[in-house]
Amino acid sequence: MSSGMFTGSIDGTMLAVSVPFEDPALVLTALFFVVLLGPVMATLLRVPPIIGLIAGGVLLGPTGLGWVERAGAVDLLGGAGLLFLMFMAGVELDLDDFTDNRGAAGLFGVATFLVPMVAGTAVHLLLGFDTMAALLLASAWASHTLLAYPIFQRLGVVTNRAVSTAVGATIITDVAALLVLVVVVAAAGGDLDVAFIATLVPSVVAAFALILLGLPRLAAWFFRRAGRDRITRFLFVAAALYGSAAIAEIAGVEAIIGAFLAGLALNRLIPAGGLLMERLEFFGGTFLIPIFLISVGMLVDVGELVDSETLGQAAGFCAIVVFAKLAAAAFAGRVLRFDRTEVWSMFSLSVAQAAATLAAVFVGLEAGIVEERTVNAVVVVILVTSLLSSVAAARFGPQLPAPPVKELTIGKRVLVGVADPDAAVGTIDLATRLAAPESGEVLPAQILDLEARPADVLARRTAMVDAYEPTILGAGAEATPIIRLDLTPNAGLLHAAVEQGATCLVLGWRGYTTRRDAVLGEQLDVLLALSPIPVLVHRGGAESGVRRVVLAVDHADLTPSGRRTLDLGLLLAARLAASQGVPWLVVTPADAPVIAEVEDLHLRPEIAVDTRPLHVALPDVVETSDLLVIGIPRALDGLGAGVTRVARAVPSCRMVAVAAR
Repeated sequence: MSSGMFTGSIDGTMLAVSVPFEDPALVLTALFFVVLLGPVMATLLRVPPIIGLIAGGVLLGPTGLGWVERAGAVDLLGGAGLLFLMFMAGVELDLDDFTDNRGAAGLFGVATFLVPMVAGTAVHLLLGFDTMAALLLASAWASHTLLAYPIFQRLGVVTNRAVSTAVGATIITDVAALLVLVVVVAAAGGDLDVAFIATLVPSVVAAFALILLGLPRLAAWFFRRAGRDRITRFLFVAAALYGSAAIAEIAGVEAIIGAFLAGLALNRLIPAGGLLMERLEFFGGTFLIPIFLISVGMLVDVGELVDSETLGQAAGFCAIVVFAKLAAAAFAGRVLRFDRTEVWSMFSLSVAQAAATLAAVFVGLEAGIVEERTVNAVVVVILVTSLLSSVAAARFGPQLPAPPVKELTIGKRVLVGVADPDAAVGTIDLATRLAAPESGEVLPAQILDLEARPADVLARRTAMVDAYEPTILGAGAEATPIIRLDLTPNAGLLHAAVEQGATCLVLGWRGYTTRRDAVLGEQLDVLLALSPIPVLVHRGGAESGVRRVVLAVDHADLTPSGRRTLDLGLLLAARLAASQGVPWLVVTPADAPVIAEVEDLHLRPEIAVDTRPLHVALPDVVETSDLLVIGIPRALDGLGAGVTRVARAVPSCRMVAVAAR
């Protein structure tokens, strides 16, 4: 629709609105109506919401109603949304799943990149595209967007090996596809020569190192100090995102690569389900990313979309994507010995074309490598593959067996009993090191009596925020201080554990029992007897840093009833050693059973066999700078005499007693 003007009158007063809209209020009103109604209409039509947003952009754009121009604010916000989309793709990747399935993910990642890349390039050349366009389009099909992932989330099978493999492969496919895009854009511009490569490689390596290695350290430092306020943390993440994109452009690669790497770099410091992640998803999901999709729709020429040549291109593109992705899934599934359902599940996750595909084609259009007709054909591919991905996931996802529940995941919500905020710093540090690898949440809880005044509650909460949040947030965990009024401290902690869905309870301990405690009963023993979740009892030690973690294994830990205590002890010792970059040692009365457990958990400690009782053997092994981990037998209702004897035998080192309840 060409420029024009709407006219009308109210009570004889003439009103005029120019088209396309120039008033910011009208532009934003039109955009937000599309953001609001586009996904709703798409849901009613049973198509992915992304299609509703793109269709809304077509309607508002120059070849539709012509109400909003793409140049200007929409172009700027759309570019910001694209970078935000790539950033969130990096943040939301499960790096633990990728590590656990790195072999399978690597195989499938290479297959699902190379097969579409090679086949797509060959077919595009046969269809008459020049070399640069053929390579760019093939790289677009080589990537994939995890549009069907929420379906597997709802089914509770995201830890299935097929799903984990496809998710891990995303790192390989998207990075490789974006790097191909960089080379193609440079070659199309006549910049691909020896000097370009000699300049590009060092600059890219430097940019990658700065983002992947420097940004996490800077973020951790900032979160511990200036970033205690969550709004400030959000602004830091936004600055890191767009700053990384700028660094990538300065290095000579596309900004979307910098945004994706920034997401990977901050992955551990933005806990899934935390307030910071919620705000990022809210801001990007409700504003920036939808505006980007609308801006993509504005590129579509409605007349060209129904053109036979455009539809012919789209059909060819769809055939390339579907058959190449299916062939890659079948090949990887055969090598990995996946069954038919798992192969189709991998296909459903890898066939959808959206984020990286739009990015590649959009950059190609700006560089003059592809035409608008090709962009229109790509929009059709996005529609078809999104529908196919959703249908395949809904068909085969329910057939996947639910994987075994990981019972050792104790760091998701760590409740910490706090009596004195200043004295519990070491206990909070222990809880943070337990929660951080899982991007978990630390819940420092202080229990007050029922007569506490509001001013006391506010003062205690402020003290806990000031004392603990910098350490917890800086390590990549979420912090949620709790002040609870209850009859007794024990009742308050037990009630809080149930209400908060805590996965572990961490308590401080003096390391000895007084005569009064022996007569009246130790409060700690009551908690150990009644707690429905694992309990870690921490005793502070030397102020100097930990140089080694020592796991003490007793005969009771090697019995069937002590299996869970041993598992938790191994997990805790390995996690504490890894978080501090120190070695760890297992002291055990029998070699073989412990080694078997260690191999199951892929851990590599040093093993020391000593048949003497622990309180006799450990003084010859443990040093002041060590952190000692010891199990509490499940048959006991409290700490037991064995743990107390060990604590007295090695009085100077830090100590953690593990109770698997």
